[in-house]
Amino acid sequence: INPSRADCLSQLAYINWDKMNYEESLVLIKKAIEVEPDWPLLRLEHIYLLYTLNKVEEAKSELFRSYTLLEQPIDIPNNAVDRY
Repeated sequence: INPSRADCLSQLAYINWDKMNYEESLVLIKKAIEVEPDWPLLRLEHIYLLYTLNKVEEAKSELFRSYTLLEQPIDIPNNAVDRY
């Protein structure tokens, strides 16, 4: 796993998420967004994690910011692997 790649950071976040280590998962998703800020799936994961951690206002702000940054509604393919 290459920690400088957004997809690898996302997978590490999933592992932590699965173990209910949401704070660490949030850190990893934020790093992944820094690497690849235009990947909508990362932004949705970030919003979901914020909501899971009961950071509702921050999640709302991030949702609005995501719409603004991406200048389009967030859309995820049926199969996230299709991105590659």
